[in-house]
Amino acid sequence: MSDQTNQEILERIEKASDRTTHAVRALAQFFYIQLTSTTVGSILGTVAAATGLAWLGVIAGFVVTGGLIWAGLVGRAELRKSKIRINGK
Repeated sequence: MSDQTNQEILERIEKASDRTTHAVRALAQFFYIQLTSTTVGSILGTVAAATGLAWLGVIAGFVVTGGLIWAGLVGRAELRKSKIRINGK
């Protein structure tokens, strides 16, 4: 094989590695954000239930819902960077 062929193969491997890194990062960030927001929201909800502070329960709901939305947006952004075809698109 020529040096040019070897270089092309190495570039393809590097691009594939970058796509894999972004895909794994998308999963890791999604789960981390989701776990953190659910944990904080659950703690706030527990404190709200124990103290009878309804407003704190509402904040807990916003934290969990906001975390879900944020995690989804971050995960999708990273998947776009990975340039992985989803459903043939």
